Amino acid sequence: MREDLKLIPNHLCVTCHLSEILIQVDKEYNLTANYPKGHGDDFHDWLCRYHPLLRRLPTVRVCGGNRQDSDFEGSLPVYDSLDEMLAFTNECLKCSDNALQHCLFITLSSMEVIAQLRVASILFLSVIVPMHWLAGNTHKLAHRNWGERYMGCAIDLLHSAFVKIQSDGALLLDYDFIMKIFCPLYSDLPEFEGYISYYFENKEGNIVGSVQFKDRVLSIDKAMEELFWPPEICNLETSVCCKEFGRSNSHPSY
Repeated sequence: MREDLKLIPNHLCVTCHLSEILIQVDKEYNLTANYPKGHGDDFHDWLCRYHPLLRRLPTVRVCGGNRQDSDFEGSLPVYDSLDEMLAFTNECLKCSDNALQHCLFITLSSMEVIAQLRVASILFLSVIVPMHWLAGNTHKLAHRNWGERYMGCAIDLLHSAFVKIQSDGALLLDYDFIMKIFCPLYSDLPEFEGYISYYFENKEGNIVGSVQFKDRVLSIDKAMEELFWPPEICNLETSVCCKEFGRSNSHPSY
């Protein structure tokens, strides 16, 4: 095995850990607080020239720590801007040999990595966003007869959903299943239903080249279309891999 690994060219030996990929993306593409060897300003200028008015979710800064959910939160902006990142990096590599860009171009072109980003993005929207709201607002819901001990109801719903996904990984890509895990709580918690409806259907974001309120678009709603019904071939081809990831990573004990 060790001898076989030596046959792999060094430039192909890249990480597949989401946290490390997101740190590299932050260094190269973030439009603020640029890393000295990154190209955030150049990427922004390139976007303004070739993709004006394009929606863009802000890059999430992942700097380690104990927030395991940050890998999932940071995956959605990368997945949503993947085509632009690869196109920009491809042009840069025509006239440079930047190690960070070379590594990112190979990594972000990998079907397995794209599948990881897609799965993590779906789990962020379907699980982490609702659980964040419940964890942060439970103390305000006494008038709904909801308290800390009722968080077990949300955990039970998650457990039941992931048991089903373990048997059928395709459910991870089924919008009507994965995005409605917490629907049974809506009747008891109308505030929760209102927030989820706002976040997925009405939450707005900026476009390239403008921070004006009048130019904002439904960024999350549009990003979700790319997750569940991807028109891009490279994203659509990850479906088989995503189903396998869903099945193998949905053990209830996790």
